[in-house]
Amino acid sequence: MNTDFTKILISKDLNELRSIVDSFLQIDNPPATLVHLAADKATNLAQNILSLLQNSTPQVDDTINDNDKEQCATVEDTAICEQINTQEQQQCVCKEQETPIQQVEQQDNNDTQQCATHQEAPVKISLQHPPVTDLRKAITLVDRFRFQRELFHGNGELMSNTIVHLNTLHTFDEVQAYINQNFSHWNQEDDAVIYFLDIVKRKF
Repeated sequence: MNTDFTKILISKDLNELRSIVDSFLQIDNPPATLVHLAADKATNLAQNILSLLQNSTPQVDDTINDNDKEQCATVEDTAICEQINTQEQQQCVCKEQETPIQQVEQQDNNDTQQCATHQEAPVKISLQHPPVTDLRKAITLVDRFRFQRELFHGNGELMSNTIVHLNTLHTFDEVQAYINQNFSHWNQEDDAVIYFLDIVKRKF
């Protein structure tokens, strides 16, 4: 399985499992369906993580014959000799061309600043979500529970009608206009609102 796709599945399972756990905290006696769904998500998450570890672990062949060992030893000895010769040449050059103390200190400061700049640079990893053709199929059961509870005040019919209508629109601008007109009370910085609109945006 493709490593990037496996990471997408892991992220999706984590979000869904987190939503299920939130539902557990709000329900005294969670239904058996929700419990089984949580168990399935946890199992899928564990399998995907193991698959990612297996794909990222290189396979090394431990069977090396005597000739290969001798060749490896020869290559290593040659590399060590070349490294020693290079170091000796560098030392000779340094002795012949002595650098003033101020220039050395300035060079050290520049090197330190460059290292700090590289260390501070954040590593960004972007995961591309697959496009959506039908919002009714793209929204999972766990997400439906969450959206119905947090965005539609527990009104499942209102949520279903809204999704059906959004499915008929042709641009995301039309979606935003419809949301602003009918759900102006939504907080655009709320996690549930951002997640819902992100799913809808993937359709356009």
